[in-house]
Amino acid sequence: PAMCGPKRWRSLKLSQWPGAVVREMSHWNRRPECMEAEGVCMRDVRRVSVMYTFLGRLLALPEYLADVPVKQVDPDCLRARYTALAEAAGLPASVQPPTAPGDKVILFLPQPFATLFLTTEDEYAMYRRALSLLRDKGYRVWWKDHPREAESFVPRLQEDLGEDCVTPLRVRQQWPVECIVSGWDLAGVVSVSSTSLLYLHAFYGYPAYTAADQLELDRWLKRTDMELARLYLRHVPTLEQLPRA
Repeated sequence: PAMCGPKRWRSLKLSQWPGAVVREMSHWNRRPECMEAEGVCMRDVRRVSVMYTFLGRLLALPEYLADVPVKQVDPDCLRARYTALAEAAGLPASVQPPTAPGDKVILFLPQPFATLFLTTEDEYAMYRRALSLLRDKGYRVWWKDHPREAESFVPRLQEDLGEDCVTPLRVRQQWPVECIVSGWDLAGVVSVSSTSLLYLHAFYGYPAYTAADQLELDRWLKRTDMELARLYLRHVPTLEQLPRA
């Protein structure tokens, strides 16, 4: 949302005007409070002459960018950057783990939400509900920990749901998943609001599903991430729309 300018003023309640006055004054002093607010400073939007985007084709652009010229980034160009990264880092060609005949595999991509955006218990509850649903629908789940995840939820999920409910991928946690799963046979990729969910869909054609519907939106600790979850719910199929294996 826009954090300043005439449109912002019209949307404010009278009780919010003092803070808005301080924010507007910050445009002309050395305290850029608009940059610290949860939103977009319209002064900065007016500086944008063109926007280059890849995700804009998959997620609707915000209203405040309606008058900004947009150039789409070519998927082949971006995919080639990941290939070059893998080659430069000397990553070996990643071989898909073995599966039993008839297995339908879902790749699950968790995100480091705990303590900052969700409580640890809420993050775990969201993943537990998602994996329970995937198990009930007949899927085998592979889990790739996020590079910034301090502690994996896999042991706790296996204790609660059974060891067969989820299998952690034996790869270095820091490797981007886009460099690992090219050419794999996946029935789909599941995450909450990870950009990798959209990249894997666009690069390799894997069906993408969001698990954001597995937790009430009012449980998010920051409005920005609540809005991000809502954005994915608008544009990405939910687990309820995932067909049975």
